[in-house]
Amino acid sequence: MKSSIIIKCFRVIIIYSVFFTTNGNAAVKDSVQTNPKYEECTHPGKYEPIGVFASCCTGKTDWTFSYSYMNMYCKGNQMGTDKASDQMVFQQYGYMMAPNTMNMQMHMLMVMYGISSRFSAMAMAGYNINTMTMNGIPDNMMHAMTGMPSGTMYMPAATKTSGIGDTKVYLLYKLFQECHYNVIVGGGINIPTGSTTLNGSNMLGDNQRLAYPMQLGTGTWNILPSITYFGQRNITDKNILSYGIETKADIKPANNSLGYSYGNQYNLSAWVSYKLYNWISCSARIEGISQDKISGFDPAVYPLMYNDPSANPENFGGKWLNTYLGLNFYINKTAFKDLRFLVEYGMPVYQNLNGTQMTINSTLQAGCKYSF
Repeated sequence: MKSSIIIKCFRVIIIYSVFFTTNGNAAVKDSVQTNPKYEECTHPGKYEPIGVFASCCTGKTDWTFSYSYMNMYCKGNQMGTDKASDQMVFQQYGYMMAPNTMNMQMHMLMVMYGISSRFSAMAMAGYNINTMTMNGIPDNMMHAMTGMPSGTMYMPAATKTSGIGDTKVYLLYKLFQECHYNVIVGGGINIPTGSTTLNGSNMLGDNQRLAYPMQLGTGTWNILPSITYFGQRNITDKNILSYGIETKADIKPANNSLGYSYGNQYNLSAWVSYKLYNWISCSARIEGISQDKISGFDPAVYPLMYNDPSANPENFGGKWLNTYLGLNFYINKTAFKDLRFLVEYGMPVYQNLNGTQMTINSTLQAGCKYSF
């Protein structure tokens, strides 16, 4: 079912791109010479928001390096589309712990090289920092539910993990390539370099296997297909509108060595970007995400699943609809030539979560790109 949805998305993008390429060529030829001016292809609106995977490839033998920082902040819990108080988590589902806040940070480095005028290779590696705070069940409620006196269980207030995450390698191909439109298909592999066996303190004791959100990697070799359409139109001599649509997937063919795999994930994103001045553009983006539950389980995490919602594989995945606003800075002068600064801030407008999970409040992404 999920695979058929993503295939339909691919078909929509191809039809969309062919329509605009065919019907827009005449307009492009009227407004741009055969060899377009350099700035018409490199203005800040030409490049996708930082949250978009890839709407451009580098030129033959060219290099692109980038650094990006992401901060996702979660607070409170939700069951399906409804907010869930700590009391509901304790009483209705019988958990002893209720996640309170979670902060997921990622420092990502990317390098891209142009193998030819159409093919580019890209690699991404990151360093992750995860912090979670928990609320324990009140003593009087625990005594009423279990008959155990207060102080019987250790309730850790906070947990933190950090380290190298998974590494991703891609090959991108320009299906169509013009200054005013681009269609790029991509295929990649997720290399499981992030740890899935981190231990720490939880209510079962010290040096115990931490729940799934606190691990740094997936432990699986994933397939990463994508297809992106990008276009732009001259509104005036100075103002240019850019737009695009992208769909991608993260498919896990098998469980990892511990006996589980994170659910397959499917993304569809669309955006517009408007050049305000020669050095700055603003963007708006909407993103839909669908992710399956965890398949299988980690035997070392299993004893915790009835006391901590984040340790239960059923409490994973769902559907999200997110909105973002961004800025893109480009300075084609002096020492800053070919250096771009990007920032994007997003908030969810719809969340339908599987089981009991933390609610995403906001996402901030910022970074820079340099090409030569």
